[in-house]
Order: sequence, then C-alpha cells, then structure tokens
Amino acid sequence: MTIREVEEGTERIDDAIQFRQKGGGYWYPDTTTDRNALRLLNVTLRPSKSADDVLTQLSGRCFCQFNTPPLGRNTEAAALLDRCRDAAGARPELVELLDNLTVFPDAETLDRAAEILLA
Repeated sequence: MTIREVEEGTERIDDAIQFRQKGGGYWYPDTTTDRNALRLLNVTLRPSKSADDVLTQLSGRCFCQFNTPPLGRNTEAAALLDRCRDAAGARPELVELLDNLTVFPDAETLDRAAEILLA
C-alpha cells in the first residue's frame, strides 16, 4: 500500500468502515479504502449475509457503516414505486414517503411506511 492508501485507510478506521451488500446478499467492504482499512487492522473478514455477523467480527476494532443502494437503481423497483405513487395520489404523505424510500431506505423510513400503509 502507498502512504496515501495507508492514510485514507487509517481515516476510515477512525470514522467507520463502510460495507455494501453485493453478490448474493453478502456484505463486503464498499471501496478499496475500506478493504485497505481492514488490511491495516489485520482482519480477515468472513463474508456474511448478516450485518450482525460482520459487527461481531469487527467488535472492538472499529465502527461500521452499512450502506444500501437506493431502490431506484433497480428498474423493477422503480417501476413499482411509480405505480405506488400513482395509486397514492390522494395521500401526499405517502408520496413523500415513497420518494424517501428511493433515497433513504433506512429502518425509520421503512417503519413509517408500514405505519402509513397499515393505517
């Protein structure tokens, strides 16, 4: 690794190593910087479908951030969201929520979606 890669990896360890769900639903380090940070920690990460398992493997070593791609990247999901927006036309809070799901698919947004849809 170059000096720059070591510096970037060290900064990532201080902030949070980022993970993204890829091939088959397994969590992997998101970027080269994240992979370098794990190398600096001298950690061999076992691929896992569970974010909790990744956290257990890195417990006490660093912070972790789990990123998910916006739903809009998937054309089928985007088409489904468009149909939902059309059906939700009379409920502006639902349209706003659907827009947030395409950008911020976090647990809080999903909980709000469930509350609105089940109401």
